[in-house]
Formats: sequence, structure tokens, C-alpha cells
Amino acid sequence: MKKKILTSIAAISVSLLLLLLISCGGGDKKDGTNANGNKLDSYTYDVKYSDNTKIVSAKTVEKLISADKKSGIYKFSADAEEVETLKPGEVVIFAGHSLRKIKNVEQSGDEIIVNTEYATLNEAITDGKISWEKTIDWSGSSSNVNTASLIIGDVIYASETKNEFKVHYKGKLQGWDVELELEPEGKKLKIKLTGEKSINGQKVCKITAEGFLSKFKHKTEMSFSGGQLINFNESNDGLQGELNVNFAAVGVGSDIAYIGIPAKISIPYLIGGVIPVNLNLIATLKVYPEVQQGASSQGSYKLTYNSDMGFEYEKGNAKLDSKLNSQNMEIIGETVTAGTVTTGIGIGFEFPRFEVAVLGETIVPFFLINISAMNFFEPGILSGVKPCQQGKLNLKCISGINLKFLGVEYNIQKTHFEKERKWNRGDGCD
Repeated sequence: MKKKILTSIAAISVSLLLLLLISCGGGDKKDGTNANGNKLDSYTYDVKYSDNTKIVSAKTVEKLISADKKSGIYKFSADAEEVETLKPGEVVIFAGHSLRKIKNVEQSGDEIIVNTEYATLNEAITDGKISWEKTIDWSGSSSNVNTASLIIGDVIYASETKNEFKVHYKGKLQGWDVELELEPEGKKLKIKLTGEKSINGQKVCKITAEGFLSKFKHKTEMSFSGGQLINFNESNDGLQGELNVNFAAVGVGSDIAYIGIPAKISIPYLIGGVIPVNLNLIATLKVYPEVQQGASSQGSYKLTYNSDMGFEYEKGNAKLDSKLNSQNMEIIGETVTAGTVTTGIGIGFEFPRFEVAVLGETIVPFFLINISAMNFFEPGILSGVKPCQQGKLNLKCISGINLKFLGVEYNIQKTHFEKERKWNRGDGCD
């Protein structure tokens, strides 16, 4: 019966993308200071470029008028002399911006038009090693996140203070009233997300997710030989999370629109003064209601966890290695679903989802902790089965890798660990 419900319900998704660009300066500076003045715990940038690679300086990139990666058309002002000398077939790193292959360059009025196509990093770097590690500390004094912005669609929301990252967003998105609060508390990042849905002026559903992400250690290492990616290792260790989920719905029905918020927080760093690298942290909320007229559902859950997440790629093979060091799932308030027909509501979270990107291209599509909570009630009035009241909390860690960007094609997905806890009332829950 539960499967039948879940296949018929609609979904809404509220997405928070936390984007941290983490990299290093050129040479082999051990203090990790780069052109932006930001610091890493340590790093290595020791590479050999191919003979066909050109670097367009950051000064010239400032003269970039527009860039369309889909069409490949880059437009520069007429005084961008450095791009005039680019030749067809050359692989170009536009410092701090992107990596492209040149098709042709032409003058058009007061603009220089550069026609480009897609290129991979191993076409630009033949040999060498790039690595960095950073303790993601959310406190304003050491994390560098105080300069970040929250971006939702085309709108940018700057931090409310200069000394730390603090943002409060409130708005209406596809019929839902959404409120998002982000701010540091010591070395943690506090997150509060609220979504409310009204029908004909009456509030029918409210979801609140409140918790934090701790500081953690992020490490990335990649090496090239003969124009091929040899190794790529990624780890995010010591991550602790806490999430309190509260929801209440009455007479919602299943016809609820999908909501997606393209939001991100961006902090710029550069590798070698030219290559931007991104560590993305994403939190996603999904709601699956099937609360018919006259029915209601409410739940209150709490989850805490401590995890180490990582993988190693070497010469065509990947080893996914993550572990859940500790976890606790519990009911912290009233969790009841009622109705004359089968009724349920499901809540799903990615908290957080990790991605790594180089030059704006995603290398690791997802590396996430997935959380789901569900309330389910089968009254047995129409079906004739015994009644069941059930609550369920699920914790899962999943990795997926796509290394096509780095000159190889390797795809893999794996569930590292999964924990589930159920609370049952009634004789029909089996």
C-alpha cells in the first residue's frame, strides 16, 4: 500500500546550493596564499603545460564583455590585444574564468570575437600534480566565507555583515513562502529553512528544517602523466551534522507544484593564479504529500551524524570509501497521521551534497548524505486490513563520479552506508 501511495504523489524541491571555491596560488607556496589573499592549509601546484597551451592573463580577462560556453562565443573589447594572437587549435586557459579550444578569432567593430569549443584540462596540462587541503571553518575570523554571496536565480544577496557570512532570504517561489537563514555559530554553519503552502488563503502545509554543519577537512589531489589523468583523490573528513525536521499538513492533496531554487554561495580562489576550483555543498529539501481532504499529518524528527567521505581514482579504477562514524535518529515531538483513507507524507533531504568542479566543469556529480522521514497511516476502513501508524527515518550516503572532464570517461555510483529506524503503532504494520 505504501508503494502505491509513493508512486502517485507529487514532489516539490527546495534547493540550497552552498558553493565554496577552494584552490591555491602558483609555484609551491606552503602558506597557500593566492592572488585573492585567501589561504589553504597546504597545497601543491607543479604542472607542465602542453606546447599548444596558452594562458590569457587575468588583466585581459577583465576586458571580456560576454562569454557563452554553449555557443562558444567569447567577446572582448578591442583593446584586448592578447587574444588577437590566439590561433585555431590552441588550448587556452582564460585566467580565473574557463578553459577552451580556439576555433577562430576575428575583429567585429569595436569587439574581438573569439569562437571556441570545449576542451579538457589534460589537453592543457600534460604532467604534474595539483593538490590542496582546507579546513572549512565557518567562523568569520578564519573561513573566508564572510566575502561570499547567496545567489538565487539572477539575484545576488550579499552577507549582512562584513566580518562573517550571514544571509537571510525571504520570498515567494512557485506558490510557496520560503524563508532561509544562514549564519555561523562558532565554527559551525547554522541552517534554517522554512516552507509554507497555502490554498485559497488557508495554510495547508508547513515544513521546517533546522540544524548545522560542523567544520571539516576537505582534501583533493590530482596528477597527470603524458596528457592523461592518473590519480584523482577526494575526501571530506570529520563532518558532523544535525537536523531537526518538523512538518504539518492538512488536506493538501497530491497536486503540489515542483519547486527548485538555484541558490549558491560563492567564494573565489585560484590554483596557480589561473585555474578556479569549486567545492560545492548543496542542501536539498523534497516534500511528498498525500494528505487528502479531511486528513492530516504531522511529524517531528531529529538526526545527528558524524562521517568521513571520500574516494580514490587511479589509472581507470575508482574506490569509493566512506564511513558513518556515529548517528542517532529519534522522534522529538508528536508524530501522528490521521484520515479515513490511506494517508502519508514524506520528507527528503540531501544534507549536504558535495561536488568538485574545475574551471566551472563538474568532476564529481554528487557525493551526498541523503535523509528521508515519512509518516504513514493505514486506517483499514476501506481496505479491511489491520490499522497501522508508522514513522520512519532513513540515513544514506551515496557517491557518484564522472571523470570525463579530465580526459577519461569513468562513471560509478555506490551506496556507502544506509541506516533506517522505524516507529510502529498498530497490528497491521507488517
